[in-house]
Amino acid sequence: MSATDERPGESCTHQAIRTLNAQGSVLSLGDVVQVRVLRQFASALEWYLVLRIGHVGCARDAMQSLRDAVAAASDEALASSPSVHAHLLKMARGIAHDVRARFELDVEALRPKLPWSVDAYASESGPLLTHVRSALDDAALELIELRCIHRLSVEEMAAVLARPLEDVARDAEQALAAVQAKIPLVGGVARTLLGVVDDALALDLEEPNGPAAEQSGLFTGRVLDDRYRLDKRVGEGAFGEVYRATDTHVPGHVVALKLLHQPATTDEMRASALRELHLIASVFHPSIVQFKDHGWHEGRLWFVMPWYDGESLESRMRKAPLTRASAHRIFTSLARALAAMHAAGIRHQDVKPENVLLARIKTSADDVELPVLLDLGVAAKEAEILIAGTPTYFAPEVAARFAGVVDAPRIGPKADVFSLALALRNALDPTLEESIGASVDVFIAHRAMRSPPPPSSKDLAYLAPSFERWLSVDPSQRPDANKFADELDVLLAPETSRARRRAIASIVLPLVAVLIGAAAAFAYVGLREVLQQRRAAEHATAHAHTLEAELGTTRAERSLVDTRLSRAESQLEQGRLSQSELEETVAVVRSSLDSTRDRVVAAERARQLEANRRAALELERDRAEARALRSAQSVVSREQELDRMRRSAQSLRNQISVLTRDLGRARADSESARISAAGAESRARAAQRALNSALARIAQLERRP
Repeated sequence: MSATDERPGESCTHQAIRTLNAQGSVLSLGDVVQVRVLRQFASALEWYLVLRIGHVGCARDAMQSLRDAVAAASDEALASSPSVHAHLLKMARGIAHDVRARFELDVEALRPKLPWSVDAYASESGPLLTHVRSALDDAALELIELRCIHRLSVEEMAAVLARPLEDVARDAEQALAAVQAKIPLVGGVARTLLGVVDDALALDLEEPNGPAAEQSGLFTGRVLDDRYRLDKRVGEGAFGEVYRATDTHVPGHVVALKLLHQPATTDEMRASALRELHLIASVFHPSIVQFKDHGWHEGRLWFVMPWYDGESLESRMRKAPLTRASAHRIFTSLARALAAMHAAGIRHQDVKPENVLLARIKTSADDVELPVLLDLGVAAKEAEILIAGTPTYFAPEVAARFAGVVDAPRIGPKADVFSLALALRNALDPTLEESIGASVDVFIAHRAMRSPPPPSSKDLAYLAPSFERWLSVDPSQRPDANKFADELDVLLAPETSRARRRAIASIVLPLVAVLIGAAAAFAYVGLREVLQQRRAAEHATAHAHTLEAELGTTRAERSLVDTRLSRAESQLEQGRLSQSELEETVAVVRSSLDSTRDRVVAAERARQLEANRRAALELERDRAEARALRSAQSVVSREQELDRMRRSAQSLRNQISVLTRDLGRARADSESARISAAGAESRARAAQRALNSALARIAQLERRP
């Protein structure tokens, strides 16, 4: 069986120990609980200690005592029934009892002064909240807290309180019934018991880097290794405290120094303490924190990292949601950093906004904001099956392992991708960020089965298909870190699409306008000529009809003359006309006949001319129609050419898109390389200064007698 094989019925904690031991790291169950399991229950345990002690500062000191107790506990004690959670609460209860006795604290008098999240005076259910906080005796309140806040079973509650199971079950039922009986209708809606207890016991505790934490920095002012002066405690994690420190060997040089909580008393413990340092050193990327120096103080490991001015991503999100452009810039760098870690065979396991620092890097031209991924304290190598992280950012497969789901998927690098995608969703819309409350187990069981919903606001709804893949319950549906970085271009899709349309329009529209104008001009000229020719032909036809009418009239007059002439000839034959009358009639007839003949000849000539003109007009009309047909064919040809130009423009648009994406990647790589070079140069200068200082010190020592 390989080191990473799973055994039926074996807990995740024991699997983790077996895996590390097989790799040469000898860890106890206490180490694993201290480093990984205790981290999951830290907020709930601190909550419990504050309620049991009645004072926030004393509760935080008690939390450190709890860490020490877990580190010293035996494997058998922590692994025994009923659960690790119950044993942690039992240890916390004993520590709280000692603190109360040592300082003679009246918890019931101090409790009303605690920083409650819900103001009883401003709440409609204020009397009920006050009743839960103050009217119940301390024993009943603790039973309600263990049952409703920590969701313990009766068996676990009995183990925490060290009381008979039957007595705990009876007293818990009575305490819950007493609260249930006093729940009124608030705003017309019946309050649930769990909702009332959550509101009544919710605390607004200061952040670890607040004023109280600053004052409790036990090592502030000390100088470690005769070099690093601890100026101010700025944060605390599961492993240790982080200080802002001054490097006294390099004037004006400020660093971040992490000092672990627990001293390492054996070689195995020292190797375990150096674990985070080895992981940090095994991967390099500008967006992953680097270490510069390390050492030991009173058995506790410390190591030095660069000091960055800036703010956490979580702090930025609290001010306002990130724009899509800012999110693209920040999360693309983080995804590339995760890809570098995964390529080195390392999972981060605690990707969340709190562990992303938006560092301000000063350059000659302007300040550059560099996202830096912090805290590799719970990182794991590929072969390890240790589970860790923050429950609200657990991937479903991590939550399933933690909840003990049978046949849960293996945990791989894509769990980090899920956490980063969830951080992106929350950065774009902080209103979607889940609240874990006090019920860690219920939240984890829900996460193991369901994905968080995608953003649904109007401007982000188009991202839903992408987020559904990135946050899929099935790890195989998610992209790896490099692919995720590529797919983040979808954040800029609306702007990219608009820019592409503007670029294409600036090229195509002028050409279209010219072609349409030219086609319209050709068509207009051809149609005008056809209309002119048609009007001329219609005029010629009307003129021909007039001439034909005149010719008909002339022919009628000629027929009349012929009739008169025939009558005259008939009268002559009958002797009715005298010679003079006959001559006069002949003269008149001849004159009329000559006149009619002249008009007939003229009409015939005019008709022939008009017929010629009409034939010429018809010929010209045929020519004009032929030219109009050629113009129409030219328009069709130009429209076909326009279609070809449109297809060419589409091809050009695709090329522009590819070039734009390649240019963006090239710029990002160039910026990363520039920042890396600057960092390397800075480290080289620091190393040179340290070397010069060491040489000077050696020379000084050599000069001593």
